[in-house]
Amino acid sequence: MSFSLDDVEAMRRLDASRLMSQIGEFIEHLETAAKSKTERLSLPASICLSGIGGSAIAADILYDYLLTRSPVPVVVNRDVTLPNWLDGTGLSIITSYSGNTKEALEILEQSIQQGCPTYCITSGGKLLKRAEEHNIPCLVVPDGLQPRAALGYLLGGAAAVLQSVDIAEPANDFLAAANNSKAAIARMAPSSPIERNVAKKYALALKGSLPIVYAPRNVRSLAVRWQNQINENAKMLAFAGEVPEMNHNQMVGWLQGSRCPGALPVFLLPSQMEPLVERMVLVTIQMLTESNFDPLVIPLHGNNQAENLLSGIILGDHVSYYLAMLNGQEPSSVPVIQSFKERIA
Repeated sequence: MSFSLDDVEAMRRLDASRLMSQIGEFIEHLETAAKSKTERLSLPASICLSGIGGSAIAADILYDYLLTRSPVPVVVNRDVTLPNWLDGTGLSIITSYSGNTKEALEILEQSIQQGCPTYCITSGGKLLKRAEEHNIPCLVVPDGLQPRAALGYLLGGAAAVLQSVDIAEPANDFLAAANNSKAAIARMAPSSPIERNVAKKYALALKGSLPIVYAPRNVRSLAVRWQNQINENAKMLAFAGEVPEMNHNQMVGWLQGSRCPGALPVFLLPSQMEPLVERMVLVTIQMLTESNFDPLVIPLHGNNQAENLLSGIILGDHVSYYLAMLNGQEPSSVPVIQSFKERIA
């Protein structure tokens, strides 16, 4: 049975938990959190951003943005172990939206043991309680959302914490970019018809495929975000990669191996790239096209990296939502993740 992305009532019925309203509030959430008053700490010698799943993507986005701006090394940690080199001179920032993620709780205990300054970003749970017991500063964000739908709060909050320790000005930069991104949300809303709604068009192009989403290194996090959102919202298998890394491995699989039915290369292109990387991206697309893979090329709106990142998040979140509708899936429900958490408890 076909499903029309212009049938607003049908989408509302399928979206029982109202995920679209949370997607539509991304910029509002980001602005609120980025303006948070945070406890000021001294400039650390290094930064470790720890998280997992939906609570970690903010760290990936900030890593991309700070790579050419931060005066100190910044790493993203998705493990249950804190890097051994992190000591009293470094800063451990731990993000867990629920506050009950086992990985985050493990990292908090190790941060305490290793004696490094620590900052937590959470909506509550065991993480907040444990942090308060040790007088560890926390930025508390509103609860009641899916972790992946809380990205605005987590990204804005982490940006505020980093800016408070003089790690560039990510909060100010993302706030400025947010002003130029609000109109995009209205253009992609369910009430906006397919002929004027780029997110609906891309969802239709991706339906029934196995998307492999690529992005150049300066917005690599967007490919990961798109993969995660397609996985969780649309209940579809998807993977992510980056240029130029894929040119030295995955490209061989695409062009010299046997074809994987349904596999579709998707390229997210920011407005600014290093000239060499831009050349690599264009040649990659050309070679895939010559081999009849018909890659889907998606330009990201914005005049700078911050605007590209926010527009890519907004577009990907809407695309994954409309894919869920096309697949007849309630987008919020992820029982397999809950089952996994119960089994490891």
